[in-house]
Amino acid sequence: MQKKKLHILSLFLVLFCSGLLAQPYVDLINFNYQSVRTDYSDTFKGQNKVDNYVLNLTAPIKLDSQNTIIIRWFGEILNTSTTVKTNTEVPFANVTANNDVTYSNSFYASILPIGLQHETKSKKWKYLLLAMPKIAGTYGEKLSSYNFQPGVFALATRKINENLSIKGGLFYNREFFGNFFVPIISADWKVNDRLRMYGTFPTFYKVEYQLCRQKVYTGLAYRSYTRSFLLPGEAHNYIKMNDMSVKLFVDFYIKKKIFLFAEVGHMINYSLLDYSYKTRDEIKTSVLYRKDKMPVFFNCGIAYRIRFDFDK
Repeated sequence: MQKKKLHILSLFLVLFCSGLLAQPYVDLINFNYQSVRTDYSDTFKGQNKVDNYVLNLTAPIKLDSQNTIIIRWFGEILNTSTTVKTNTEVPFANVTANNDVTYSNSFYASILPIGLQHETKSKKWKYLLLAMPKIAGTYGEKLSSYNFQPGVFALATRKINENLSIKGGLFYNREFFGNFFVPIISADWKVNDRLRMYGTFPTFYKVEYQLCRQKVYTGLAYRSYTRSFLLPGEAHNYIKMNDMSVKLFVDFYIKKKIFLFAEVGHMINYSLLDYSYKTRDEIKTSVLYRKDKMPVFFNCGIAYRIRFDFDK
């Protein structure tokens, strides 16, 4: 009886999730940790360390055969630190460090995407519209209206055939540096039973190869993620983080719906800089927020994933 209930629950989730996007899966739970170590690109010989922790939750609620409510939650903690070595001049302080000194800060972001996906009766078109309210700031600081960032995500998917879909849409967020628009144009293509290409370019795209049937997947991925966090103080200044990368990934399924993943890659645009509130004027007064060299990075995690191409 228990096995029958679990089977019904699994089928129920697949029916709920199968309309979300043209990609071959949906992650109901996804946790990952990313580590970046890089030298600064200016004359200061410091090394910056950024540890990134992210949790994603997804809860689709199917209304009928054409309409699904999508509720998600995204939480991020970003820890950054820089160690100034002994006998090294501390930038902006006009002093020389008598011993190793570490400067650090922690930031957070929380996003609650909620909206509706509609699929036409012909199943040729899917439309997704999400409101994406967001708060972002410095960990431990008092929350205020200044931390709030409204956002929206709209996507239309046209199914050409069973193996090819094209997508177009728009992402918008009111970042601390102003209005941030990202037009989306992309395609999901099942090349054959082993090779797929999918994503929402220019924010995310994957070329995925099934190395071992329903067990090991690998390939190449691209990601571009720009966001901002409010800094402490009455000036309401902020930091802006650019995070654009290419990476190799491996997904290993330890159970049918639970998998571990690891990624290693190289940043092609990476920076963490501070700016004056409601401007794009860099402040340049902190040892922490400077221009970095393009580093190699590592990312790993665990997820509960429903893949639609798995045998039922």
